[in-house]
Amino acid sequence: MRLTSSCFTLILLAALFTACEKPLRTLGEMQAYLRIPENGLVFTAQDSSLKVWVQCLPTAFLQKRDSIQKERYTGSVAFIVKLQPVHPSGTDFLIEAAENPGEYDRIIQTLNFEPETLFSLETSSGVQVKPVLATLENAFESGPSKSVFLVFPNRQGNGALITDSEQMKLVFNNPFEGQATFSFVFKGKDYLHFNSLAGPA
Repeated sequence: MRLTSSCFTLILLAALFTACEKPLRTLGEMQAYLRIPENGLVFTAQDSSLKVWVQCLPTAFLQKRDSIQKERYTGSVAFIVKLQPVHPSGTDFLIEAAENPGEYDRIIQTLNFEPETLFSLETSSGVQVKPVLATLENAFESGPSKSVFLVFPNRQGNGALITDSEQMKLVFNNPFEGQATFSFVFKGKDYLHFNSLAGPA
């Protein structure tokens, strides 16, 4: 029987979909899945000077990556946020992006000691939560980017799980003067789907 091009395309798409639905057993498989934008757990946005890359890190991934302290991530929602200039030159990005020495000092102080003030997580119902942990991962390094690791409690005031909501919006209050706030919308179903694929065999 001769296959038409449309039938072949449908078969190929079905095969790809099936492959994507295989359980995620290794850390490498999980990392590869998280890097695919279509899976809904990584986003990039930028304004005139700053580029922001955000990846949601589901509980199953963190517990696989840090098996010794796996209980640390139970009941939490985590993200990694990477900040860099739109046109990196290889120098310290804060020096490059800041308008003046005063702005540089203010931003480096905030990123080093109060990064939690720049981020919040908002649910579909408008409930906002602040991170319980916010760490600048390369605080003492001079380079073209900075990364912030964020952990939020996975509970709203009414006790409902944040990840059970239709969506969760990570808000980054851009510290650079005159620049807009960044918002990244993650769907709860994408988060839960990853955990189902990466759960116990």
